[in-house]
Amino acid sequence: MDAVLEAAPCEGCDVVDLGTGTGQLAIPMAETARRLWAVDISSSMLHRLSELAREEGLDNIVPVESSIESVDFPPASVDLVVSNYALHHLVDSDKQKFLKRAAVWMKPGGRIVIGDMMFGRGTDARDRAIILGKVAALARRGPAGWWRIAKNVFRFSLRVQEHPVKESTWARYLEEAGFVDLVSERIVAEAVVLTASMPPPSGASPRGGRGSTTPSPLRSPEEHRDTTPRGGEKSPDRDMRPSPGPSRPTQVSIALPSPHG
Repeated sequence: MDAVLEAAPCEGCDVVDLGTGTGQLAIPMAETARRLWAVDISSSMLHRLSELAREEGLDNIVPVESSIESVDFPPASVDLVVSNYALHHLVDSDKQKFLKRAAVWMKPGGRIVIGDMMFGRGTDARDRAIILGKVAALARRGPAGWWRIAKNVFRFSLRVQEHPVKESTWARYLEEAGFVDLVSERIVAEAVVLTASMPPPSGASPRGGRGSTTPSPLRSPEEHRDTTPRGGEKSPDRDMRPSPGPSRPTQVSIALPSPHG
């Protein structure tokens, strides 16, 4: 979670948090965001999030009860989309459809940050190391761990409930949806944080990020920094500051009032 937060600085932005749960990302991000739409399919999770937001004195979080597959926002209304360990639940075709919708939501230069498990079915050395490491850890737990191994073999081999894909597959999906400037950071084991942006207006830098605006192979954060101009990040251009609030998403069940009534 910390790695996702570090990859998603966006002061004064309109943010969408997908699979928000009780707000592990939403609460800290709302402290600097203009407005944050917290999307989750669970009404109980959103109720608890609303309680926590009130306790923190935050009035800019808008709960949205919806699946990721059906949520939608007006074109060019969002600066940043974030998700932590939620998108692997989508089947591959829904991952692609989601990214194409998100590209429409984005303002020019808008960014997406995905934190998730990213690995395949053992066809390369990294995949095999992740799978063998998990099997060994579970095996050490005795009979309960052996049961988990059997269950996970079924789930991952048949892609039931969870549908992780390699970071290279995510990169292809992002580029097909029109995102550029892809940066991948491997955190631990299967955990990866992948960031990308929509092309900014000519001559401008992506909001909250910098770098090339043409599709390119995945880069590490170090490689990304090595290719960026010296002199530090620019503050957001005034022309990119959020306009008055967009209309409500078209496929959600909770109204979207402005953050201050």
